[in-house]
Amino acid sequence: MRRYQLAFFALLLVGLVSPLLTQVQANQAKINGIFYFPIKEMGKKMGLKFYTIAKDEQVGLKGKTARFTFRKDSATITLNGHIILLEYPVKCHNGKFYLSQHDYKNTLAPLLLPHAQGFPPKLYNIVIDAGHGGKDPGTTNTGLNLKEKEMALDVAKRLQKLLISAGYSATLTRSNDTFIELGRRSSIANAANADLFVSVHFNSVGSNKQNVAGIETYVLRSINNQNYSGNKNNAWNVLVGYYVQTSLRQYVNGNDRGLKRANFKVLKDITCPGILVEAGFISNPKEASKISSAAYRQKLAQGIMNGILQYNRSLNNARAIVKNK
Repeated sequence: MRRYQLAFFALLLVGLVSPLLTQVQANQAKINGIFYFPIKEMGKKMGLKFYTIAKDEQVGLKGKTARFTFRKDSATITLNGHIILLEYPVKCHNGKFYLSQHDYKNTLAPLLLPHAQGFPPKLYNIVIDAGHGGKDPGTTNTGLNLKEKEMALDVAKRLQKLLISAGYSATLTRSNDTFIELGRRSSIANAANADLFVSVHFNSVGSNKQNVAGIETYVLRSINNQNYSGNKNNAWNVLVGYYVQTSLRQYVNGNDRGLKRANFKVLKDITCPGILVEAGFISNPKEASKISSAAYRQKLAQGIMNGILQYNRSLNNARAIVKNK
């Protein structure tokens, strides 16, 4: 599967990072006050072929193991068919398609060039945060008697068991129906010297949108947020978020709502890489019925676990590249 081959693609790009930036920056454009790179030239320097999907509307880049699509005026792109939301929309300017310099540096580069993001962190001590708890039930489905706080804790405990079985240290921010302030959750992870923070939640929308369903994974926004501790690990946030999102939605054959960014409190102050997973919509009758099944929640835990394992393999590959430079 293509997502397993990104590490190989990174090997092909060893030594190209600085020349790539220098050469592409020579052709950059400033659009609405934001610096943008031309996608065609950027792809060429990375060994990716530029192609048109819909004239003046959608283009792509493709190589042996990586395939991107970009749509004009949209912040949604795809990598090997998986949805990623950028922080600035793709632009078509004077007949050329452009990607913001910010999104190249903070989203694409971490995925394709993890070895160029500083020395990769270790991964052993993982803190799992079950959302809500105690007086805070989270979202609910009264028809099925589902409470987000209970479903999140169940998945968190299943994930903990899987990680421990795989040789990792895994602890919970809460192991029972206890209310914990949002700021306290990141403090628990920091005090434990965590290498990764995973917050587990379930989603909901209003009654007039009950057809909305799917999986989404969040990392901390990187625009104007450089003072947050969580931003220091932006590259690794993106990398683990991508692997968990793609693995999780494939394990349960769920709708892919993408790798996204948000300023969630639990992600702001952590000193390790971290993600927040929205593992499905309790407000959607069909998806809520699945979530009510213990077997389905085990699949959710396995999907998150597999994504973490893929992330660790990517770290190991990047570490080997850095050591051999």
